[in-house]
Amino acid sequence: ATYRSNVERAGPAYEVLRTWGDEIFIMRLQGFLFFGTANVLLQLVRDRLGAGSLPPLRHLVFDMRIVSGADASAVESLARLLHYASESSFMIELAGMTPALRGLLRRESIDETSAHIRVFPDLDRAVEYAEEDILARHMPKEFERALSFDAQFASISGAERTQLRRYFDTVTFAGGEVLIRQGSDCHDMFFIEEGHVVVK
Repeated sequence: ATYRSNVERAGPAYEVLRTWGDEIFIMRLQGFLFFGTANVLLQLVRDRLGAGSLPPLRHLVFDMRIVSGADASAVESLARLLHYASESSFMIELAGMTPALRGLLRRESIDETSAHIRVFPDLDRAVEYAEEDILARHMPKEFERALSFDAQFASISGAERTQLRRYFDTVTFAGGEVLIRQGSDCHDMFFIEEGHVVVK
């Protein structure tokens, strides 16, 4: 409800995320995780699970970009969180881990071999994954798909719409293709009917 991914969405999607965003709980961790921080972490999650004023927890997101390492007690606490996730049916998203930390957790099977864990290179993509699930659960059926180009122009009178339509072609791009390269001499305008475009 208070932090979102960088994905640009239509108005109805933002309204759903405002209403149901508390199904996502984001925790930003830092430094070396040890016994003390692990216990605090467990208590915060337990408090969130027991918060009757909030909707059920669906996604527990850990931003681990500036976590330098973890001791055995912290790894054990993450394993306990995985048990909570299985019991309470929520997902754990681990974002931005160093290769060393990821290897440490993998040795304890805290990785995507579990049905309740997803690993992402950064917080933005972890939150996007959680948002997509929230939208799939709560988006009203009439807003699930974007309107086609022609439907979006339906309010324009027939003659003007026909004249304007002549300036547009329907094109399809494969994954990874570049639509517009920054700095290039481009005079195109794109209306995206389906799919996702990433700005790099």
